[in-house]
Amino acid sequence: MDNALIPDGCTPGVYLYSGTVTAQFTFLSPGMYTVAFTCQAAQDNPDQADSTVTFNTVKTNIMVAANQTTTVDTP
Repeated sequence: MDNALIPDGCTPGVYLYSGTVTAQFTFLSPGMYTVAFTCQAAQDNPDQADSTVTFNTVKTNIMVAANQTTTVDTP
């Protein structure tokens, strides 16, 4: 992601979700994924769902196939 797109005061985080609901991800199981971005990563507790942390979906319907490399370009 272009640093010019990240506002002042942002603690950026990139997350990867299976289906349609975190930046190098390796050895993923085949399936559909969604990449999302937040400026509130410092507030996120990885052990629970945090309703105060908002996410902006970057790209959906990313298909990961077995024994293949999948590249996703983000704005």
